[in-house]
Amino acid sequence: MAVLTNTMMQGTAADSDDAGYQIEKSLRFNAGDSPRLTRTPSGAGDTTCWTLSAWVKLASFSSYDAVFSAGASPSWELAINSGVIQFGGDATYRATNRKLRDPSAWYHVIWAYDSNHAIADSRMRIFVNGQEETSFATNATISSGMTTDINANAIEQNLGRTNAGYYFDGLISNVHFIDGL
Repeated sequence: MAVLTNTMMQGTAADSDDAGYQIEKSLRFNAGDSPRLTRTPSGAGDTTCWTLSAWVKLASFSSYDAVFSAGASPSWELAINSGVIQFGGDATYRATNRKLRDPSAWYHVIWAYDSNHAIADSRMRIFVNGQEETSFATNATISSGMTTDINANAIEQNLGRTNAGYYFDGLISNVHFIDGL
């Protein structure tokens, strides 16, 4: 992903009193400060196939935590809603049955989108700590070739915020966006 604009962001190392795995150079997002990183591409990438990977540590499990989003409200969002991982846009989304519950844990989450995949259930995939999520409370079907606002030309891309005004509260580190894969 290209350079992002820092909007009220504070860089920190992982909590020094955390007995678990340490993630260096994470960013602390305090939802009350309305933090986000933004990018508006000047040219379109692949809007039918992309992957976003991030390490996240939530400050609480009782809010809507936007990890990444793009587009006008309603937007395409990668989020954690009261511990449930969500992926999608408009009425087309997936929400896991499994909930994240450990406030001391870092979670490695991957959201993979490929609307051209021959198998409909493999067009929107979620992985947590290396395991693919296969049980969903909400499981939308993605049409073949369906585009997203993520990676689209002249549409603001947000790390830590949705266009509806929801912000991430916690730590994010090692964010990787892969265009076309």
